[in-house]
Amino acid sequence: MALSQKIWRCLDICSIALASSSSMTAFAQEPIGLIGGTGTLSGPYAAFVAHDGSLTPLSFGFDGAINSVAINSQPIGLIGGTNSSAGYAAFATPNGALIPLATGLASGEIFSVAINSQGYGVIGGVNNSSSTDYAALVSPNGFVTVLDLNQTGTGIYSVAINHSGNALIGGDSNSGDGYFAHVSPDGTFSAHTGLTGTIFSVAINQKNAGIVGGANATAYFVQANDNSIAISIDNTSTIESVAINNYGIGLLGGELDIGSQGAAYAAIASSQNLTVLNTGLTSGIIKSVAINDLGGGLIGGEDLTAASAYAALMAPDGTLTPLDVNATLINSVALNNEGVGLIGGGNGLAAYAALVAPNGALTELSTNLNNAQIYSVSIIDAAVPKSIGPYSSAINAQLAASNTLETRLTSQNRLWKHEKSSEISLTADTKDKPPVCPRSPKKYNLWAAPFGNYVNAQSQRNVPKFTNEIAGALAAFDYHAHDFLIGCGLGYAFNYIHYSRGQGHGKIQEETACIYSSYKPGRAWFNAALWGGFYQFHNERHTLSFITSKAHTHGWILSPHMEVAIPYAINCDHSCTVEPFLMFDWVNAWQRHYTERGESGFNLVVHGQYASLLQSEAGLRFYEMLHYCWGRCLLEEKLCYANQAPFHFNDINTAFIGYSPAFPVATGSKKVQNLGGIKICVTFLPKNFGFYSAIDLEGLFNKSYQSVFASIYFGENF
Repeated sequence: MALSQKIWRCLDICSIALASSSSMTAFAQEPIGLIGGTGTLSGPYAAFVAHDGSLTPLSFGFDGAINSVAINSQPIGLIGGTNSSAGYAAFATPNGALIPLATGLASGEIFSVAINSQGYGVIGGVNNSSSTDYAALVSPNGFVTVLDLNQTGTGIYSVAINHSGNALIGGDSNSGDGYFAHVSPDGTFSAHTGLTGTIFSVAINQKNAGIVGGANATAYFVQANDNSIAISIDNTSTIESVAINNYGIGLLGGELDIGSQGAAYAAIASSQNLTVLNTGLTSGIIKSVAINDLGGGLIGGEDLTAASAYAALMAPDGTLTPLDVNATLINSVALNNEGVGLIGGGNGLAAYAALVAPNGALTELSTNLNNAQIYSVSIIDAAVPKSIGPYSSAINAQLAASNTLETRLTSQNRLWKHEKSSEISLTADTKDKPPVCPRSPKKYNLWAAPFGNYVNAQSQRNVPKFTNEIAGALAAFDYHAHDFLIGCGLGYAFNYIHYSRGQGHGKIQEETACIYSSYKPGRAWFNAALWGGFYQFHNERHTLSFITSKAHTHGWILSPHMEVAIPYAINCDHSCTVEPFLMFDWVNAWQRHYTERGESGFNLVVHGQYASLLQSEAGLRFYEMLHYCWGRCLLEEKLCYANQAPFHFNDINTAFIGYSPAFPVATGSKKVQNLGGIKICVTFLPKNFGFYSAIDLEGLFNKSYQSVFASIYFGENF
């Protein structure tokens, strides 16, 4: 490739990246497909299929039709058709912008378009002014390079392009001979002419191997070295559509004995043999086929006997499962590697489009187009879920419960020490007074604390933005001696999880139990706890934001907690104290496998998962004891740094029910969070009462993660 061409290629890649970035910023829902055809009153129609299942139509402002559409992973669309009598092609960005291409066809039509993941495209059609075939390469910046085919004919009816920029084009000549050509990224091409029938369809895989098919039993494999190998099929057949996967397995569809409305024809083709499929249509036609890398296929067309549409999923062994299609004709089908399909056509009165689940369930898309048809559809792999929701939600509920206990232990420790120092001051000044016997401290405590926690986490990789709204309560009983405390408690938390972008919501009910202790052998003091719990998880996951799959499972929690702190009195009566501390919570969560339920066919089989999170926290606490006529008030303020380190939040392989190919989904963010924290807690101790109460507010924050916690304590010493 010449240096100038390399420079242009680099500039083209940059331009498509910028276009994708700006368009996605303006578009709220990422598209997963593109459909095109004719709209009401014979106007052109094209629309992105969004993640929420809605169709976002493009605005053209002229009469005509869209014959072909294609979408890449950016996602950028390429569309082609006719603007009245002129050939029309344009890039389409997800924010609804159309970027028309200079086709040079003042009189003509674009029949077929294709685009690769880098934004390079190829378009094919006819130049009516010169009655010649038309084909052109399109760069990401919209520059059109018309190929000098030097071929008179009625048009290039089909084009295809792979990720490396190699393309296939196919059509015919005025004499009716078939024509196809392999086109290199630099625009050079080698043509195959003089074929016995018009080429109606071409396809190429990522290994530069292709397949072509057309009239008069014309079908060829096109090898990477540009050699062609004829596929021997029934000599009365017409091939309307072909597809090929990256393993070189081809799929053909068409009609037998076209002159007398013969049977529909479909077959799997490989270099070794041809397997004809049993469509069951004695009078019909297969107009479109698609095959993925796992050997699954999708075919669509028309049952002429029943005057209705026909579509079927194909298993890798060639078994066909007909679909219950509410239409009279299917013009186009598309299938991604995870088995999700898209079909388009018409029902006689209106345009028809539907998503096809891997088990064959259909979800119709509302086009709201009367007297219209969909001619072409295209889908990308983003139609499958990238995440099943964050496993960290159950962990967040446990951290909230642990936070409740931690505040109880720290405040109780300061109350003990202040009481002991007050007793020492009271009994020390006894020179002129009779001795005073200090009161015996109360050793038993029964307390409870309702709490709430709000967690907001921004999206990370494939994990969507989510929020946790946690509400719960902890009740406990403890006993304390001179410098030692031991206790046990029971807790409950309800956790509502909301996933952003309409991906669903979940509910967790968690029951926990803990044993805890606190000990002060000298200046330093320690506390530790061991939590164990059981939770139930109800989840509603939305495919494309509107197809619901429900699940129910349960899991277990085990979480050790440790803390060490060293308080220093700031004044002689110990009423003001500063306390450096270091604290760890290691939450381990095991979740059982589950199978989703729903009528859509997009239900997943999800394997069991273990994940854990280590939260390390270090900082300073400040305590002030205030005395009033009604009693005492203990103020606690905390400034801290917290580190949350997730472990085992790996992608897991899952699959749609009834469809064996697995694909990865994210279970949680692997990002380590570095957080700043602040806390204020006020404990009230009325005079001559064992009863006390407290209010606690605290938060952990950074740019992508925020946690706000609140609790109310009340208890009784006896």
